[in-house]
Amino acid sequence: MPAPFLTADPGSDRRLWLAYAGACLLAWLLYVLAGAELQRGPWEVCVAAYQATMSLLAPMLLGAAVFPWVRMLQRMELAPASALTLHGVAGLLFGMLWLPICSACMGKSRLARQASAPV
Repeated sequence: MPAPFLTADPGSDRRLWLAYAGACLLAWLLYVLAGAELQRGPWEVCVAAYQATMSLLAPMLLGAAVFPWVRMLQRMELAPASALTLHGVAGLLFGMLWLPICSACMGKSRLARQASAPV
C-alpha cells in the first residue's frame, strides 16, 4: 500500500512535485558536501550551507514558478511551430527573470565570502 501523501488524483502532479523537491534537496546537500571543508570545523559547513542556499535558491524557485506553465503547455498539444515559438518566448522570459535574481544572490554570496575571509 503506497504512502497516503503519495496517492493523488490521476490528474494531479503531487508525485512530480515531490520528486522535484527531492531533487532540489539532493542538489543542495551535494553542493554543501562539495563546499564543506570538514577538517576546518563546523563553521565551514555553515558557510558551505549558506553558499549552497544562495547559489541554488534562484534556480529552484524559478523552476517551481515555471513548472505549472510548462505542464499546461504539454497538455495543450500545440502544433510544432506554436510549441517552438512558445518555447523561445519562455526561454527569453526565464533569462530575463534569471539575471536580476542571480545577480542579487551572487552579491549576497560575495559579502559572505568577504566576511569569512581571514584578516
